[in-house]
Amino acid sequence: MTYAKANELLTGRCKEQRKLGNHTYLVRLPGNRIAISLHNTNVVTFCPDGSTILNSGGWRTHTTKERMNAYGPVNIWAKRGIWYVGQSYKDKSVIYADNMTIDQNGKIIGAGSPPDMKLLKAARKYASAFMTAFAKGEVPKPSGGDCWYCGLVTNKGEPLGKVVKATDHILFHIEESYFVPSLMANAIERFPVSNAARWYINSQWGTKEDCGPFAAIGKRQIEKSIYRYVKEALSFAA
Repeated sequence: MTYAKANELLTGRCKEQRKLGNHTYLVRLPGNRIAISLHNTNVVTFCPDGSTILNSGGWRTHTTKERMNAYGPVNIWAKRGIWYVGQSYKDKSVIYADNMTIDQNGKIIGAGSPPDMKLLKAARKYASAFMTAFAKGEVPKPSGGDCWYCGLVTNKGEPLGKVVKATDHILFHIEESYFVPSLMANAIERFPVSNAARWYINSQWGTKEDCGPFAAIGKRQIEKSIYRYVKEALSFAA
């Protein structure tokens, strides 16, 4: 889509927005800009000068990438948790970064830097160690003593750390092996688990009921959710 096409789709409408798909809207913004909004995040913004701004809002998911590819001027693809940008899927030279701009000539401005791949390994080890501690009863219920960035949420239910884009606290948790109960609660909300997994959580935090084989299922699913949650917080594709 281009700025001209987006403007055409909104011209003459009583509301300055138009639904394009599931949770996806074309909206007019201040400064004569027009955006593709997904879950209230402007993932693609068209500017009058012909440039386009891309922004995941920290939600580097398949759906976000799909919307960017459907409406943006470049292709975005993921490999080993990293988003790449360009015209060819074989090109790994340009790394995605939020608020990067593609100018009217197709030049990419504000590309990202190569991430530290050791963080992915650290995130995986953290998720595994978290669930080992949880299984031993060493992770209590969420409480006011949890990390504030993990424990405090906005009126929309979003963790404070996510809203203010704070990643240092996640790195601290990994380095210190601090298994924050609220982080796990946030993870399974962000990346839902089965009823079997939730039964396992309830048994550990309350009923102490023997879940039998469901305990192993729950452990695997919750560990995966924590891993994906931490990856996303560290700006990797979830």
